[in-house]
Amino acid sequence: MTSTTVRSSPVASPPTGKSAPASSEPTTDAARYLGAKEGEDTKASELAAALPKTRLANILFAQVAAAYEADIRDPKTYDMARYRPTYLWEALSPRQAAYLLLLEARGQADNGSYALSEVENQAVAQHRPQTPDAA
Repeated sequence: MTSTTVRSSPVASPPTGKSAPASSEPTTDAARYLGAKEGEDTKASELAAALPKTRLANILFAQVAAAYEADIRDPKTYDMARYRPTYLWEALSPRQAAYLLLLEARGQADNGSYALSEVENQAVAQHRPQTPDAA
Protein backbone atom coordinates (compact mmCIF):
# COMPACT_ATOMS: atom_id res chain seq x y z
CA MET A 1 0.00 0.00 0.00
CA THR A 2 1.81 3.03 -1.21
CA SER A 3 -1.07 5.38 -1.82
CA THR A 4 -2.90 7.89 0.31
CA THR A 5 -5.95 8.06 -1.88
CA VAL A 6 -8.47 5.40 -2.58
CA ARG A 7 -8.39 5.99 -6.32
CA SER A 8 -4.81 4.70 -6.64
CA SER A 9 -5.48 1.34 -5.03
CA PRO A 10 -6.92 -1.37 -7.28
CA VAL A 11 -8.42 -3.06 -4.21
CA ALA A 12 -10.27 0.08 -3.25
CA SER A 13 -11.65 1.23 -6.56
CA PRO A 14 -15.19 2.40 -5.94
CA PRO A 15 -17.61 -0.46 -6.54
CA THR A 16 -19.07 1.20 -9.63
CA GLY A 17 -15.65 1.09 -11.25
CA LYS A 18 -15.30 4.87 -11.32
CA SER A 19 -12.17 6.45 -9.90
CA ALA A 20 -12.84 9.00 -7.19
CA PRO A 21 -11.00 10.34 -4.20
CA ALA A 22 -12.46 9.21 -0.90
CA SER A 23 -12.39 12.69 0.54
CA SER A 24 -11.37 16.21 -0.33
CA GLU A 25 -9.75 16.57 3.10
CA PRO A 26 -5.98 16.03 3.43
CA THR A 27 -6.65 12.92 5.51
CA THR A 28 -8.44 10.35 3.38
CA ASP A 29 -11.21 8.12 4.61
CA ALA A 30 -8.90 5.11 4.55
CA ALA A 31 -6.36 6.89 6.75
CA ARG A 32 -9.11 7.90 9.19
CA TYR A 33 -10.36 4.31 9.33
CA LEU A 34 -6.82 3.27 10.23
CA GLY A 35 -6.64 5.74 13.11
CA ALA A 36 -5.63 9.14 11.73
CA LYS A 37 -7.22 12.10 13.48
CA GLU A 38 -9.42 14.56 11.56
CA GLY A 39 -7.25 17.29 10.03
CA GLU A 40 -4.06 15.30 10.55
CA ASP A 41 -1.97 15.03 7.39
CA THR A 42 -1.11 11.37 7.84
CA LYS A 43 -0.88 9.03 4.88
CA ALA A 44 -2.77 5.75 4.89
CA SER A 45 0.39 4.00 3.72
CA GLU A 46 2.31 5.28 6.77
CA LEU A 47 -0.41 4.11 9.13
CA ALA A 48 -0.64 0.73 7.42
CA ALA A 49 3.14 0.24 7.59
CA ALA A 50 3.07 0.91 11.34
CA LEU A 51 0.43 -1.74 12.02
CA PRO A 52 1.46 -5.31 12.85
CA LYS A 53 1.06 -7.91 10.11
CA THR A 54 -1.75 -9.49 12.11
CA ARG A 55 -3.85 -6.40 11.25
CA LEU A 56 -3.61 -6.92 7.47
CA ALA A 57 -7.34 -7.62 7.26
CA ASN A 58 -8.00 -4.27 8.96
CA ILE A 59 -5.81 -2.49 6.42
CA LEU A 60 -7.58 -4.10 3.48
CA PHE A 61 -11.03 -3.54 4.93
CA ALA A 62 -10.24 0.15 5.54
CA GLN A 63 -9.50 0.53 1.83
CA VAL A 64 -12.67 -1.30 0.77
CA ALA A 65 -14.82 0.59 3.29
CA ALA A 66 -13.45 3.94 2.09
CA ALA A 67 -14.34 3.02 -1.50
CA TYR A 68 -17.90 1.96 -0.64
CA GLU A 69 -18.47 4.97 1.61
CA ALA A 70 -17.32 7.36 -1.12
CA ASP A 71 -19.42 5.56 -3.71
CA ILE A 72 -22.58 5.79 -1.60
CA ARG A 73 -21.97 9.33 -0.31
CA ASP A 74 -20.91 11.26 -3.41
CA PRO A 75 -23.60 12.80 -5.64
CA LYS A 76 -23.86 10.82 -8.87
CA THR A 77 -26.33 12.76 -11.01
CA TYR A 78 -28.49 15.84 -10.89
CA ASP A 79 -32.26 15.42 -10.71
CA MET A 80 -33.56 18.17 -12.98
CA ALA A 81 -37.17 17.59 -11.89
CA ARG A 82 -36.38 18.18 -8.21
CA TYR A 83 -33.46 20.60 -8.79
CA ARG A 84 -31.03 18.74 -6.57
CA PRO A 85 -28.23 16.16 -6.72
CA THR A 86 -29.15 12.49 -6.63
CA TYR A 87 -27.18 10.27 -4.27
CA LEU A 88 -26.72 6.52 -4.59
CA TRP A 89 -27.95 5.94 -1.04
CA GLU A 90 -31.38 6.99 -2.31
CA ALA A 91 -31.41 3.91 -4.58
CA LEU A 92 -28.73 1.49 -3.44
CA SER A 93 -27.48 -1.26 -5.69
CA PRO A 94 -27.63 -4.79 -4.25
CA ARG A 95 -23.84 -4.65 -3.75
CA GLN A 96 -23.98 -1.39 -1.81
CA ALA A 97 -26.85 -2.70 0.32
CA ALA A 98 -24.86 -5.87 1.02
CA TYR A 99 -21.97 -3.70 2.27
CA LEU A 100 -24.25 -1.82 4.68
CA LEU A 101 -25.88 -5.05 5.84
CA LEU A 102 -22.40 -6.48 6.46
CA LEU A 103 -21.55 -3.48 8.65
CA GLU A 104 -24.81 -3.94 10.54
CA ALA A 105 -24.21 -7.66 11.05
CA ARG A 106 -20.63 -7.10 12.26
CA GLY A 107 -21.85 -4.42 14.67
CA GLN A 108 -24.51 -6.72 16.07
CA ALA A 109 -21.98 -9.54 16.43
CA ASP A 110 -19.79 -7.13 18.39
CA ASN A 111 -22.38 -6.56 21.13
CA GLY A 112 -24.17 -3.82 19.23
CA SER A 113 -21.10 -1.63 18.74
CA TYR A 114 -22.45 -0.35 15.41
CA ALA A 115 -25.95 0.26 14.10
CA LEU A 116 -27.09 1.68 10.79
CA SER A 117 -28.38 5.23 10.78
CA GLU A 118 -32.04 5.93 10.08
CA VAL A 119 -31.23 6.90 6.48
CA GLU A 120 -29.14 3.75 5.97
CA ASN A 121 -31.94 1.59 7.41
CA GLN A 122 -34.40 3.13 4.98
CA ALA A 123 -31.98 2.66 2.08
CA VAL A 124 -31.42 -1.06 2.76
CA ALA A 125 -35.05 -1.87 3.63
CA GLN A 126 -35.89 -3.25 0.18
CA HIS A 127 -32.68 -5.30 0.15
CA ARG A 128 -33.13 -7.04 3.50
CA PRO A 129 -33.54 -10.80 3.24
CA GLN A 130 -37.12 -11.92 3.73
CA THR A 131 -37.74 -13.83 6.94
CA PRO A 132 -40.42 -16.53 7.13
CA ASP A 133 -42.32 -14.34 9.63
CA ALA A 134 -42.46 -11.39 7.19
CA ALA A 135 -44.07 -13.39 4.38
